[in-house]
Formats: sequence, structure tokens, C-alpha cells
Amino acid sequence: MFIMPNLLQLAWMLGSALATALLSATNERLPCSTRPWLIALVLASFGLWVLDRLILNRGGFQSTRSWWWMAVCVPLYGWLMALVPSAMLDEASGTLFAFDVEWWKAFGTVDAKRSTAAMSLVSITMMLLLMTADMTRDRFGRYWMAAAVSMAGTITAVAGLWTQTNVDRVNLWQVTHVPNSVFGLFWYHGNAASFFNLVWPVTAWLSLSAIRARLRPAMKHGLVSVLGGSLVLQLVAVFVNVSKMGHALALMQLLMLAAALHLVLWRHQAVMEHAWKRWTLIVLSICGLLGVCAWLLGGNQGLSRWQSFSMRGFDDPARRHAASMAVQMGNDAAWTGTGPGTFEVMSPHYAALDAVTAPGWWKHAHNDYAQFYAEWGWIGCVVLLIGLWRPLKALMRSWRVALSHEAPSLMSAHRRGGVACLSVSLFSVWLHALVDFPFQIMALQNMAMVLAGMLVSFSVSATKHRQGLPKR
Repeated sequence: MFIMPNLLQLAWMLGSALATALLSATNERLPCSTRPWLIALVLASFGLWVLDRLILNRGGFQSTRSWWWMAVCVPLYGWLMALVPSAMLDEASGTLFAFDVEWWKAFGTVDAKRSTAAMSLVSITMMLLLMTADMTRDRFGRYWMAAAVSMAGTITAVAGLWTQTNVDRVNLWQVTHVPNSVFGLFWYHGNAASFFNLVWPVTAWLSLSAIRARLRPAMKHGLVSVLGGSLVLQLVAVFVNVSKMGHALALMQLLMLAAALHLVLWRHQAVMEHAWKRWTLIVLSICGLLGVCAWLLGGNQGLSRWQSFSMRGFDDPARRHAASMAVQMGNDAAWTGTGPGTFEVMSPHYAALDAVTAPGWWKHAHNDYAQFYAEWGWIGCVVLLIGLWRPLKALMRSWRVALSHEAPSLMSAHRRGGVACLSVSLFSVWLHALVDFPFQIMALQNMAMVLAGMLVSFSVSATKHRQGLPKR
């Protein structure tokens, strides 16, 4: 039984969910980009959220205080680097100064618009993280936000499958090597695949929750059909897309999710033999349907990309050299990095030194970890790791509970399934960031933080989370 929230709380919850649903089209090069609307929604919702907490006199929760520190300290350090830049690049002439110039002489030499824009997006992302962690303390908020995530994935899949061969994206994105089947909502195909691999496990969790829910038969069948159709669309979109890494990660996620759900859910339940046969038949039917739909909608283009890639020995030297370039940039920038968002303006001075990277234009390093090191330096890496330590420790503790034999009495099936699905989602984007740049794209930044905020609520007991009690 849910208590109707007050109007203020309802307003910021609606704003957060709507902002999440609008993430699909945040690319600023789109004619109908939702970026300004999303920024306005998040800012307004965050203001209402702060006001709501002040009115209700709700302080920070003991169980999520480490997330608060990360959401505050990381942007503070980033804004400090934006205000006191160390890239030493003159915007007007493009001159790269020596790195041993004192910071007060270098002030203003870096492209200030780059750092300010990058830190504005980081701040928006952290606001959404805090609101999601608070909003999803109870099942009502979790289902609400999960539905928004699933809606964003469905919109992306439908738009991508509908327009994949009917839009001239070379002119839209100003990139000459874009494949014909790229989905038109992101910079290129790898980001779309990463987005789908983030979202579809959440839709799978919603589908499982609907199957287990005690609803009227007609409502239950309708809800399961809608969510099942959305799940199939998102998985088909992954394989129709031509991202090789997206294909590999989707297959890995399916295997990991099957194993994780078996360990945290079905292992604790008495399942009859005929039930296993029924579930096996359903899974095989869905796999067959996915294969047929993906092939009919253009999946053969993805297969041709794999064949071309295998002829090169599954190697991509340009990405390796770009990541090495970012590491060299970070080494030269010493402790503080070149500044948030400055990789693009710094890369021409480094790309020219390597025959492999010289012909290209490097907006991103195709390795988010190397680019983060280049832009934020050793201090930024240490600040981020310190901020992530407690959340990751809490997540590992949740997995230990979920895998224990006493799991049914310690953690509900609702939360165990959520921990499994969301962990698989975030693990996929962490791996994808090794060869692409998902964390440099606004839609993926925010979606990853929304799922991280949801994972906070799954990792903490709802009662203790609500009351802010220490864990015994």
C-alpha cells in the first residue's frame, strides 16, 4: 500500500522521470534535440527536491552518504580545474604552451567554453543521481523510474529501426565513416548499442516483476505483453546495429543475467520439472524470434562487419594509438590533467606525432578511462576512486547477501532481481568504455547515473533506508 506523496515530491519525481524518458534525443545536432528541455527539467526538479527536503527536514541517509560525498566532491574538483585550467592552450591561435607555465599565467588560455560545458553536464548528471537514489527508496519510485528507462529504450529502438536507412547521417553528424545502418540519435553506432545494453536489462527486470505481481489476469497479461514487446525491440535493435562491441556485450549480458537470476532467484524456489520445461520453451522461442526479427530488419549488415573485422585479426590499431595518445597527454599534464572537456582541442598537437592517428580528427579517445586520466589527472582519478569505494563496497555486500542461503529472509526477490539486472547493465557500459566513449555522451552519462541511483536503493533495505538507521 502506497502513501500518496505531497505535491512538491510528486513534481520533482515527475520531472526526474520525464527527463530520463527524454534522454534518447539529447544529441545537440538533432533538429529536435531534447537537450535544453532535459537540462531545464533536471534543474527545476533538483530545486524542488532541495526545497522538499528542507520543508520535510530530511537529512542525508546513513546508507547513502557515500554517494552524496561522491556527487559533491567530484563536481567541485572538476569546477576547480575548469576555473584554474592547466591545458595551456590559446583558443584564438591554437598555440600550445609549455606545461611548466604557472597556472596564474595560463588562466584563460584554455578554451573556457569546453570546460564549462563539460562540467555543466557532469553537474546535471550528479543532480539526477541524487534524485534517483532518493526517489527509488520504495517500490513505487523504482517502478516509476524503471518505466521511464524502459520508455527511453523503446523510443530509441523504434526510431532507430524506422530511420536506419532513410537519413543522410554523414551530413547530420559531419563524420565521413558512419555506416549506413547507424541509429540517428547518437554520435555513431557504438553509443546506440551501449545505450540499449544499459536499458534492456531494466526492461527484463520490469517484465519479471510484472510476471510475479499479484494483478488482475487481464491487466497482468497486457502489462507483460507490452514489456515483453519492448524487450524484444531493444534486443533486436542491438543486433541490427552494426556495433561489434555491442553485439559481444549483449550476448555476454544474456549469459550473465541468466546465471545471476538463477543464483539469486530460482535457486531459492522449489520449481517443478514441468515449469523448467515451460521456461526453457519460452526462452528458446524468444531467442528464435529475436534472430528472425534481427535478420529481417538488417542484421546481416552487422554480420558483414564482423567478417570484415575478422580479416584484420580482430585488431583496431587506430583505437589503441588514440588511447596511447590520451595516456601521453595525461602524463604530460602531470597531476591536474588538461581540464574537463579539453581532449578535442589538445589532440591535434599529439595526433600529428603518430602516423596512425595523424589522418583522423579525434574528438574522443575511444577509451573513456584514458581520456578521463588525460583531462582530470592523477588527482581526479584518486578523487573518483575514493568516491566510488563505499558504493562499490555496499554493492559487493548486497551480492554476498543475495547469494547466501539465507537470502529469502534477508532480501526480497524484488531487490535480488534488481541487483542482478542493474549490475549487468552497468557492467556492460564499464566494459564498453574501454573501446568507445559512452561516458562522453550526455544520454549515456545520465542513464548510467540513473541506474546507479536505482542500484543504491536495491543495495539498501527499504526500511533502514527510509529511517536512516545504521546497519546492524
